Amino acid sequence: MYKTASCIKLIQLLSSRYDFTSKDEIASFLEINPRNIREYIKEIEVAGYSVESKKGKFGGYRLVNRNLLPSLSLTPNEISTIEEVRKYIEGRDEIDYTGYSIVMGKILNQIDGDIKRDVPALMIDRFPLQMDKSAIEKRYILFSEAIKNLLEVEISYLNSNGEKKNYIIEPYRLFMFNNAYFTLAYDKEEMKMKYFKLNRINRANITKNHFLRLKDYDESKYLDEFGMKENGEYYHLKLEFTDLNVYIQERIYGKNQTITLLDDNHLILECDMQNKNSIKAFVSSFRDKCKIIEPEWLIKDIKDEVWKVLALYD
Repeated sequence: MYKTASCIKLIQLLSSRYDFTSKDEIASFLEINPRNIREYIKEIEVAGYSVESKKGKFGGYRLVNRNLLPSLSLTPNEISTIEEVRKYIEGRDEIDYTGYSIVMGKILNQIDGDIKRDVPALMIDRFPLQMDKSAIEKRYILFSEAIKNLLEVEISYLNSNGEKKNYIIEPYRLFMFNNAYFTLAYDKEEMKMKYFKLNRINRANITKNHFLRLKDYDESKYLDEFGMKENGEYYHLKLEFTDLNVYIQERIYGKNQTITLLDDNHLILECDMQNKNSIKAFVSSFRDKCKIIEPEWLIKDIKDEVWKVLALYD
């Protein structure tokens, strides 16, 4: 294999891995002698790639700057194909359109010349996470690697009560829900599938232990177009909205949704929504513009919450 081609293949291999890649694996992949690997590492370092090395049983090489890309040369037809794909996936809930836009934006920005193309809309996260986005990206890459290679991951996780607990998990899927990334994984201690929020993971290490996916694993039991199926019971809501006809008709809020227009300023929304706390937060966000017709427990809970808030100002 020509040296230039081998260097390109080396970059592709290292950029696809979060952890260190061993000398033996690199040598096998490039079909070269392990003693010559350092020569190829120096070549890609001259090209601008920063490579970290580590000795020992689990040592090897890995890229420090994973976002560094060589300049691209795409034809207008190839760029047109990318835009067609973008338009196709836009609005499809099962695909992370925000992530796609960011990735393709980075790629297209590497192209020389003044090729005209559509610019994806700016995506603004109104309530961004406190955690740095690069830290989330690293965890996403780590879990992608673990899922791809069927490797167990040791994590330290912070639950909603602020308690830390260590887990050994077998990750099956990465997904986004309410603008936050999660992994669906098998908890070896409790022997069941669970959801883990990436920004609540304090520490994560890929182990060398491979796992076999459960024979009876059915993703539809845990995820659907509305999010996490095992995230609380579903409840049927009947709500009357005032002066929000256009706004409410723009979105799908739950399963089996129906909207009945009463007049130009009033409508009835019926749907099935999940998780009592999420439902109460949803209803409360509309203040006096939303009247609960059913269920009764929601009317009672909202009344109780109102009295608690008033008591704060007595």
